[in-house]
Amino acid sequence: MKNFYIDSFQLHDNQTSIGYALQIPIEGLQMPDIRFASVPRAGEHGALMANQLYDARLIILKGKIYGDTVGEYNLRRRALQNAIRILKDSNTFPIAKTLSFTTMDDLALQVKGYLYAQPKIPMANLTVGDFEITFYCPEYYLESQNTQVKNILTPFGGGFTLPVIFPISFEVEQGGNTVLNNAGDAEYYPTITLKGLLTNPILYNTTINKYIALNLTISTGDINNVVIDMRNKTILQNGTPIMNDLITGSSWWWLEAGDNNISLTTSSSSDTGEMDVSYKESFIGA
Repeated sequence: MKNFYIDSFQLHDNQTSIGYALQIPIEGLQMPDIRFASVPRAGEHGALMANQLYDARLIILKGKIYGDTVGEYNLRRRALQNAIRILKDSNTFPIAKTLSFTTMDDLALQVKGYLYAQPKIPMANLTVGDFEITFYCPEYYLESQNTQVKNILTPFGGGFTLPVIFPISFEVEQGGNTVLNNAGDAEYYPTITLKGLLTNPILYNTTINKYIALNLTISTGDINNVVIDMRNKTILQNGTPIMNDLITGSSWWWLEAGDNNISLTTSSSSDTGEMDVSYKESFIGA
C-alpha cells in the first residue's frame, strides 16, 4: 500500500515517516462477504438457492503511532481520534468517512465507511502505540477516486411517439449514442443530469437492455435540470421529486464492467438538450 487516508487525514505512507504506519495487508479490502437466501427441498436432500448477493464490508485498520517525544506521540494519537470522530449532518444523519488509498500498482480507490465499534487507541507507551479501527462500509464495491463525466447530445432527427416499444426503431439518423467504459470488475450505478430542451426523454443502456423513460418536457435553464440517481433511485427537478413522471416499464440501470452502449432519445426532433452521465470505475476488491 503506497498511502492511505481517512478523509484528508493521512494514516500511511510507504516512503515517508509521518508518525503512523498501517499493518499490511489491510483486512476488508479483498472481496466482500456473501449473503444468500435458500430454502430446503421439500422431502428431498439439499436446498434451492433463491438469491446470492455481495454484502457490506468491514475494513479493519491496524497499525502503529509513534513520535520522538511523549508530547509528539500524544499529539498524533489525539489527531487520529479527532479524524475518526462521529459527525452529523444538518438532519442529524451520520456523515460517512471517505477511506482512500493507492495500491502498489497505482490503483487509486476509495470507499465510504462509518466508525464501527470502539476504536482501540491505547495510551500504553510513552512514544509508540498500537491502534485498531474498524469501519462499516455499506457499498460492496471499491470505487475509483476520479469521477468521469460523459456528455451525450440530443439525437439528430428522428423522434418517436409514446407509448414506445423497445428496442426503438428510429425513423431517421439515431445519434445521441456513446460508449461508456467501466474499467473495473463490478457494476456501478451512475448519476445522470438532463438539461436543456428535452421532450419525453429516454435514457437507454442497450448493453443490459434497461431504460429510464420520462413523460416530461424539460425546459432550458439550470433550475429545470433533472437529476437521476440510479443507485438511490431518485429523480429530482430543482430538488423536488418527480417520480410520477416515470413511465411504466422503466428500470434503474447500472454500468456493467467493460463497455456500455448508452443512448439519449426524445419524442421531438427539434430538441436541443443533452445529458451528463457521472460515474466511477468500480472493483470487487483491491
